[in-house]
Formats: sequence, C-alpha cells, structure tokens
Amino acid sequence: MLSNSVLKTAFGVLLSYLPSLASSRSIPISSRDVSTGALSKITPIKIETAQDSNNAYARATQLSDGSLLLGYAHFDGAARTIEVTRSNDGGKSFEPFGTIAHRDSNVDMDNTFLLEIGQTNPPTVLAAFRNHDKNDDGDYTWFRITVCISDDGGKNWEYASQAVDFSAESSRGMGVWEPFMRVGNDGKIQLTYSRELATDNQETFRTISENGKSWSTPVNLKVHKETETLRDGMQGIVKVHDAATEKEALVMVFETTSRGYHDFNIEYAVSYDDGATYGDRGVVYIPATGKQAGSPQIAAVGNNRLAVLFMTDESTTTQDWPNVAQVKSVISSEGLKDGKIEWSTTPQLIGDGDSHWPGLLRFDDKVMGMYDQDGVVEAKILNY
Repeated sequence: MLSNSVLKTAFGVLLSYLPSLASSRSIPISSRDVSTGALSKITPIKIETAQDSNNAYARATQLSDGSLLLGYAHFDGAARTIEVTRSNDGGKSFEPFGTIAHRDSNVDMDNTFLLEIGQTNPPTVLAAFRNHDKNDDGDYTWFRITVCISDDGGKNWEYASQAVDFSAESSRGMGVWEPFMRVGNDGKIQLTYSRELATDNQETFRTISENGKSWSTPVNLKVHKETETLRDGMQGIVKVHDAATEKEALVMVFETTSRGYHDFNIEYAVSYDDGATYGDRGVVYIPATGKQAGSPQIAAVGNNRLAVLFMTDESTTTQDWPNVAQVKSVISSEGLKDGKIEWSTTPQLIGDGDSHWPGLLRFDDKVMGMYDQDGVVEAKILNY
C-alpha cells in the first residue's frame, strides 16, 4: 500500500464536482424515463466494500486469471483512500481485496482507473488516479496523476510513477483530472486525462509508457479547435470497427459545454490512428434546456452496438447538479459507420436516487455498469 508519506501527493476533481455522499433524497422519475427496449434485463450485483458509505467513482477491469477488480475512492473526513474489491465468480459478487493508497489530510484523491499490463502470473495491474495537494485553507498547491502497481493481481500495491506532476502556481491553479488507460496496438500504455486550460476551457491530453514507471511528455490531443472554449472531460474510450469502411477505430465519449459554459451534454469523437488524433465530433445526448448530462463511459455490447452510461439531472425534481443526479443509458444499434454514430434519443434509467460517476465494463460477453448511489458502490449486469 502506498502510504501518506510515500505518496506526498493529492487527488481531486474540483470540489464543486464531488457528490453529496451523505444525501438520502428519493428522486421521482418523470415521464421522460421511458424504456426503449434496449435493455432486456438488469441484474444487481452484490458489492461488499471495506466501508459501507462515503464511496465514489467506481471503475472495473477484468484480469487474465478471470477475476474482476473494482476500484473506488473512500472519503473519511479529511482522509482519502483508494480501495479495490475483487470478484472470483464472474461478476456475481465482489469482496474487499486491497488498498491502493491512503492519505490523511490536505489531499484530493479520486478518479481511480485500473488496467492489467503484460502477461504475468499472477497478473500485473496498474492503478492511475488523481492525487492533489491542498493547503490548510483548502486551496490546491500541487496537481498529479499518480500510478501505482500491483504484481499479485491487485492485492498489494506500491508506488510506480507520476504520469503528470506540476505545481498549482505554475498552472495558475488549473488542474488535471480523470485518467483513463488502455493498451495501444504497439503494446504501450496510453493514459489520457483532462487538463484545464482555463476555467471555461479543458482539453484531453495523452501520455505513453512502456511499463507504467516512466511516461512520455503529455500531448494535447486537441479534440476541440484551439479557437473554441469547451470544457471537454470525463473521457471514456472503446475500440471498434467502422462498419462501412472496416477500418479499426477508437470512439471517445466525453462531457462538454457546446451549449454554453456550465451546460453539460455528451459528445463523441473518432480516431483512426490508435488514439493519436481525433476527427470530427458528434452528439451522443443533449438533455432538455436547463438540464445537465455528463460523466459518460462507453462499451461495445456486441453486433456492432455501442452503449453509453452517463449521469443526468433531467428527471430530478431537485436541481443541484452534479450533487443530485441519476445514471442512464443510451445505445447505438448500428455503431460506427463512415465516422458517424446515431444514438437512441430516449435514455433508459439505470441508477435512481443520487447516482453518480458511472463506469462501464464488458467482460465474458457481459456488460457491467457501476456507479455510487448515496455513497454506496452499486453494480448491475446490463443485458442489451
């Protein structure tokens, strides 16, 4: 486990983006929540965590030994802990398994993402997360994306590297958030993340590593034009084939502010060069005027179809974004065709109550959605 003194770091999404973990509001469903028939069955999964409450931002991966790991952040006063649970029964249940990192104070740690690398037995796993320092007044002083490594399938962890590391003074207080990792076609690890350029402008950056212990100089992928100010973030990426051209491609989904600052909706962009560049953007979902949709993740669900989970306040009676939200799903029945994707226009409800920061994983021809609801980690098998 990475201790407070060894980390010497901190994790954070802006405080305005932290969920209200202690809330117990019951949110009624409006008439907009109509089943599209996209999901034939939703099966809850039993999730046991080291702590029953104050948990957030669940992300999962499947390992080569068949097990599943699910990581999340736990909040306990000023302290922050990154924990991992494991399933050995094909995702039917999860039990506490290990602690990735812990810090006691002056810290913002969150946004865990897990990835197996190499071909080892037991599996070698990386965990990337935001890890930011604060002063006693709560102001950010240092920003990091920290990477830890486990060589025993996720049970024990140690520090590996800082993928991104700079002072708040050097960036005028602009931070980094939401790491996402994948293995590229060349076998190298690609880590993408959101970096603030201004309060109303955020871009997706990428850094590359051979083994998670050192990283290339980050590159701005320029998913939106330099002449635009858009707050792109919370990216998720899936590998697909373009049904029209048969080319291999990556589809990235992300929240953005194309309707105006602080008005979030979901868009996508496509890469045909293994994530080095992304072309024209398209719309995944736009909520009603005055409503928000953000924090998307994407998965391929078979037969060229794609599914996206996201959080939204479009059906909530209380308007307090992002603290009050539900998790919903939209699908594309035909997937990527000639660089374009058509999405269903009526989303299906996945997580009611105060549900936040969804993740999505396909494994063994199953699709698992996960999120935190009132500070409790929830997961469901989604049959599309």
